[in-house]
Amino acid sequence: LRWATFLAHLDAASVAPPRPPPALPPPLPVDRALVGAASLPDPVAAGRWAAALLQRWGEISEEEGLRRAGAADRTSPTALGNNGPVGNSSRLSPYLRWGVISPRQAYHAGVRKRDLLWRDWSRVCYRLVGPLRRGEPVLPLLDGCCNRRRSDGPDDDGPDDDALFEAWCLGRTGAPAVDGAMAELWATGWMSRRDRLRVAACLVEGLGLDWRRGRDWFAHTLVDHDPAINELMWQNAGFCGVDTFYRGLAWWEADGDGGGGGGDDGAGPVGMSEMVRDREHVAPDYERLVAEAIARRATLRARGVYRAAKTVANSGVRIGWENTNGTTMAKNAV
Repeated sequence: LRWATFLAHLDAASVAPPRPPPALPPPLPVDRALVGAASLPDPVAAGRWAAALLQRWGEISEEEGLRRAGAADRTSPTALGNNGPVGNSSRLSPYLRWGVISPRQAYHAGVRKRDLLWRDWSRVCYRLVGPLRRGEPVLPLLDGCCNRRRSDGPDDDGPDDDALFEAWCLGRTGAPAVDGAMAELWATGWMSRRDRLRVAACLVEGLGLDWRRGRDWFAHTLVDHDPAINELMWQNAGFCGVDTFYRGLAWWEADGDGGGGGGDDGAGPVGMSEMVRDREHVAPDYERLVAEAIARRATLRARGVYRAAKTVANSGVRIGWENTNGTTMAKNAV
């Protein structure tokens, strides 16, 4: 399995137009007594965070999804798009995730094909590679290779793992681009794909924390959470997945537009309770954070971690499947 090969084959293929919607079946008889007794849950019951988050999305409809697809930004300055820009302003992914519109509709409305193929690639890998479905590392020998205790040795004078993780979740790492993206995630349940890669690199390569922490936080906060996409992205960020294509990102550098988008006023994630918001968090300053990240990368490079990740990305991961007679078709199967 290799993303570049998958993309090369399918990016050149034609895409059929969307199929017309099927005819609806006749309506079922309605039990008036049951309808009168039922009621939708009060959005406030989900808490201030969920209520504010859902209100920010406004109308959820097929028409709105197609409008967003037609307005997809194809001129983003980021270079994370595999030989092309990545549109990140349409916020279309929840509409695709929950089937409000189809990928075919999105493509014919103007969304770039490679941005849609990434979703298919994730699901192909999730279907074929058992460890992904089980939440286990595809490459166990590289699992934890970026963890700071293992790479840098004990550091009793610095913040512990839990404090660093809390600072990352709350957008208080000291890196403006990362903190803005994490605040946006809390306020809206969404962030652009480039920012997801950026904050993942910060957590794993920068702070030296386990990739599973980030995977589980994204599963808790993303409105477009997809188990296949989330698992694949975070295992790749942890250097133990199918294809570590985006290894070594300079996560501390903001783009020309100021980075991650942030919350409403930069004061912190919107909807956070006062108890959490006013707590004192241990977070390294920006210069120290960058210096430690660069030093850690030098350590990882010396140990051959980046070389191993590059080998996986260039050669792909071999998988095995059972033939009709029950024998395995590939050696060294995952």
